[in-house]
Amino acid sequence: MAKRKPRSKKAKPKRSRPVKTGPGPVVRLIKRIPPGGAVRAAIVLLVAGFALLGLMTVDRYVKGLEEFRLKHLKLVDLPGWCPAAVVEHLQGLPEDQVDTSIYDPQLLVRVAERYRGDPWVREVISVRTEFPDTLAVSLELRRPAYAVEKAGSYRLADREAYVLPARYGRWSQTANPLLFIWGVRSNPPRTAGAQWCDAALLGAIETLEAITGRAAITERLAITGADVSNFNGIIDGRFSDIDIIAEGDCTIAWGRPPSTKKFGEIPVGKKLDYIEKFLKEHPDTTGIKIPARFAEARDGILVSDTQDRIR
Repeated sequence: MAKRKPRSKKAKPKRSRPVKTGPGPVVRLIKRIPPGGAVRAAIVLLVAGFALLGLMTVDRYVKGLEEFRLKHLKLVDLPGWCPAAVVEHLQGLPEDQVDTSIYDPQLLVRVAERYRGDPWVREVISVRTEFPDTLAVSLELRRPAYAVEKAGSYRLADREAYVLPARYGRWSQTANPLLFIWGVRSNPPRTAGAQWCDAALLGAIETLEAITGRAAITERLAITGADVSNFNGIIDGRFSDIDIIAEGDCTIAWGRPPSTKKFGEIPVGKKLDYIEKFLKEHPDTTGIKIPARFAEARDGILVSDTQDRIR
């Protein structure tokens, strides 16, 4: 019998096995934690959450308490010259912040900005809280030093020519002496706290500051102020730009301001040395005009009325 050929077996198609996707890293980590550890971790997280929530609740409650709301403002390190009216004004500046929570993070910033905008304040040194309901404020104030004559009245200015909101009549009743400045031609700024940028005024202040800084001169002369009506020789170029006026009809013909850059101007120190030496040699200065602008040339002393020279 003939042998049958074996039937060829058809290759069975391979079945694709589904890809097993394992748990994520967080799940695997949780599975590795023993049951007791997982419970403990959950308890710790719950306790921490409740504690944080409790602290936040207590914090809001405490900050809302009446005793921690702003009630008092204390000005510290005020200068002795500051009169009561100015102190009262400064204490009332942040009135709209009263009853604000002392914990308000913007309270100190708002109060500092309020003071920076006041014409009496040159600089805000510090603003700090004093619990439970007080702010302590330290300020550097602008002090009136000069009474600038304009149209028969006087505007007060500090040593940097910043105009201050004080009336001469009321200020002159305090224990704060002022020096006068006459002959300023420009008008003062409209708002208090702005600088009066007038070259003659700035030159007068600069000159008076230099002279009053020399004790040997101020002990002999009772200086009352400066006249700048001839500043830049506007009346007569042959005469001094700045005249310093003292009691007893004594005048110092100073010349140009100390900071002038014009060639040939005598240094401030030499002018002051000349005035000081003259005062030692001449006890009586009544009616005398001291030509300090010619100090280096050692010119004579002019008598105001006759213009005669005295050697």
